[in-house]
Amino acid sequence: MNKGISLRRLAEQGVKTIDNLKEAVNCYDDAAPIFKRERAELDYATTLVNKGNSLSILAEQGVKTIDNLKESVKCYDEAAPLFKREKAELDYALTLMNKGNSLQTLAEQGVEPERNFASAMKLYEKTEGIFLEKGSLINYAMAKTNHIIGLWWRFQETNEEKYLIQGRKLCKEARKVTPHITHPVREHINEMLIRIDDNLLDISKASKRELREERAKELALIVSEVMTKELAPLKKTVGKIDLRTIKIEKKLDEILDSIKIQTEEIINTIRQSGEKVSEEVARSFTSLADDLRKLGEEQQRKLLEELCRLLTDPAFQKNFIKESPPQKRSSIKSIFQRIREKASDIAGHMPAALVAHQIF
Repeated sequence: MNKGISLRRLAEQGVKTIDNLKEAVNCYDDAAPIFKRERAELDYATTLVNKGNSLSILAEQGVKTIDNLKESVKCYDEAAPLFKREKAELDYALTLMNKGNSLQTLAEQGVEPERNFASAMKLYEKTEGIFLEKGSLINYAMAKTNHIIGLWWRFQETNEEKYLIQGRKLCKEARKVTPHITHPVREHINEMLIRIDDNLLDISKASKRELREERAKELALIVSEVMTKELAPLKKTVGKIDLRTIKIEKKLDEILDSIKIQTEEIINTIRQSGEKVSEEVARSFTSLADDLRKLGEEQQRKLLEELCRLLTDPAFQKNFIKESPPQKRSSIKSIFQRIREKASDIAGHMPAALVAHQIF
């Protein structure tokens, strides 16, 4: 499965795009039945979603467009109930949103356009509700954007003003939550929504066909180019996190557990050297991870940043090693090396772990 993910990312970077996407699909096809046989349902469902996403990208590349879109829908249909049963509600919502994207594209390809459009709109509405309830604000904004794009397409097909009006309403709803997004792409999302809203308004006001067509082209530019470009940082961030752990919700516990292990090892190393460490000091030091779990997100972030700064401070490390018994200095240096590596890991993942509910 991870090989498939890497191949898909290579494809997204323009490296043998079609070949790597096809090979990624083959990897998912090999992995899925193993997960299914071992009853690893979340891994199985995740593999199906990855396959569906790769098939959707192949369709975008013009490779068996309709067949691959239909196959992606089947993947999402099989994965969604598994996520729901396992109470992985954000994964469930993301899967439904992806299904909505495939159905909307099928509608645009002329495949049962009315039915597929209506189904996509219902899926977007459903996922928006889940994302908002769970505080996943980036995904909420993305679902709204997909919803708006579908409505805009429908307006082009029917020339019915109600779709523009509904699209503007969704824009305003999405813009209400963007100030609360903590991820760095917040400004990009807000700017994109403003531009889309402005163009929908201009199209609505336009009385001449030529002006409407001109505005429609501008909106197409925003959707096809600006949206992809501005959301690239989010895509890269999610990709980096996904490479480290499939379930980012568990990342905070993983980091805190690691801190606990490292601090216990430091105490044990000092004690083995013959130096005395009181139980009170040892307990307060090694219980740091447990204490952090009890704090609020902002306090956790600040404490962990300070801990990283302290443990990676060369002056602190030098003094610590200098005061340690000579025969134990090599061991303590090794521990500090591992701390530096872990601190780097924390620095890269801590903000994401603390706001995981806004990404997944």
